[in-house]
Amino acid sequence: MKHSILILLSIVFINVLNAQESLMAYLNSPEIKSTEEFRNLSVPEIPYENEYQNVIASINPGKIIRALQKDIVAYKLKEKSVFDDSEAATYSVSFKRKQSKASVTYDNNAEILSSKEVYYNVNLPLELRIKILRKYPNYNIESSKAKYVYDKDDGLNILYKIWIKDKKRKVPLVFNANFEII
Repeated sequence: MKHSILILLSIVFINVLNAQESLMAYLNSPEIKSTEEFRNLSVPEIPYENEYQNVIASINPGKIIRALQKDIVAYKLKEKSVFDDSEAATYSVSFKRKQSKASVTYDNNAEILSSKEVYYNVNLPLELRIKILRKYPNYNIESSKAKYVYDKDDGLNILYKIWIKDKKRKVPLVFNANFEII
């Protein structure tokens, strides 16, 4: 029995080594000279289907924010029974998730005209967290709210409302998209 187990483990070990050798051979091929080539590659910007997607693609939000924005973009207005493209109209749609909600206005072409999105207790951008903790070193971030307001003509406006707390008091802070206190 011991002998069979040792043989089986040896086969598995040899297969793992063989797989690593194949991968190493691929990475050492003459086509790839160094990792610098990868760092210097530029990825062409591909325009999205609508303006909203282009605007939100320029920021790097967390998973919770991306999930709701994905729902907003993927919403199939033209497949809904209330949709009527015979005359100009706007459609208001509400979205709700565990830590987020949004109210979005679409036009007849299913294009997003405006949105008001609110996110509760999401991960704040690292730069903002560092700024807060440097200015208020004895405080902890207790809760946060991020508000994204999009308008097709005006673009995206982001506000962060953060509550910080020390042993004695709780302080609200409001920041804009550039992390400046308002």
